[in-house]
Amino acid sequence: MKKRWFALFAATLMVLSLIGFAACTQEPASGEDSDPTTQLPNRGDGAQEEGGEGETQQPAADIEIGTAQELIDWAARVNAGEDFSGQLLRLTADIDLSAQAWTPVDSVSSNLSGFTFDGGGYTIENMTVVKAASSSSGLAQNDPDADDAGFFGQIIGCSMEVRDVTFSNASVSGRYAVGVLVGWLQNSGMTLERVSIENSTVTAKKWFGGFFGCVEGSGKTIRATNISLLNSTVSEYDASDTAIRCGGVAGYSRYIGYDIQGGTISGNTLRAYHSVASVLGTITIADVESVTISGMTITDNAIYGHSRANYLHAVLNTDDWSYTGRDNFLRGNTVSGNTLQTDGE
Repeated sequence: MKKRWFALFAATLMVLSLIGFAACTQEPASGEDSDPTTQLPNRGDGAQEEGGEGETQQPAADIEIGTAQELIDWAARVNAGEDFSGQLLRLTADIDLSAQAWTPVDSVSSNLSGFTFDGGGYTIENMTVVKAASSSSGLAQNDPDADDAGFFGQIIGCSMEVRDVTFSNASVSGRYAVGVLVGWLQNSGMTLERVSIENSTVTAKKWFGGFFGCVEGSGKTIRATNISLLNSTVSEYDASDTAIRCGGVAGYSRYIGYDIQGGTISGNTLRAYHSVASVLGTITIADVESVTISGMTITDNAIYGHSRANYLHAVLNTDDWSYTGRDNFLRGNTVSGNTLQTDGE
């Protein structure tokens, strides 16, 4: 009797264990999850982007601009001294500036420190820069001899970032320190990512370039990734011996380092009396050790000067003309089809 009862008890336990095993292996009903932790959002380093599983969402912009007037109004606020330090501006559409001349954005009181200009992949087109000369310069307002002309005119003491924007059909003229992006960058670092200038014209007398006119860094660095200057002209507007230091990226640089990785400088015309190069027109000999230029395509540029051919170069010039190490900058880049021509010695 005891043996029969024990056998019945053991059989009951086996049946119960099989029921429990089946319950554990059954798939959850639709909309349920057996592990509640998998229902948490997958944020990674940031919030998950809408419509893109596993991708991180772009940070929200402090300022969104989608029209020419909105961009002009923002520039006026900067020039009036409003502080945009640490903020992110993002374009939400292509901007056509053909209806009104562009007054450069000047920051001389660090009100753009840590600022980011995000073009959102859009284009600023037909920008004609008109620089209002200061009353102390003795020049009339909008005189073509005014200094520090560009989308940004003077940037002093503001390290900042510009990314994902194209400037197309820009026209920028001035006397000293002239460039499509920045006329004069002083004591400021800058990071450029995927910034392009195409079919544009820069005209000046001294220190002029496609991106920057004059850069004085006080130990700062320009970091650029995948930048391009295409089918543009960077040229003197007279042929005097003071029209010097012209470059595809920057005309004149001192106390500054460069880390340029990738991009294209192609199909451009660069002309000055001397010190002309497709990338850096002149950088002081003391700064050359702080310059890296690699992975760039530098092709089919016409580089002209009125002085000795030694003052012209496909990539970079220095202030010490006995320095031959500048040829090292040909290595690590694709350099071909460039024309170096002088009508002088």
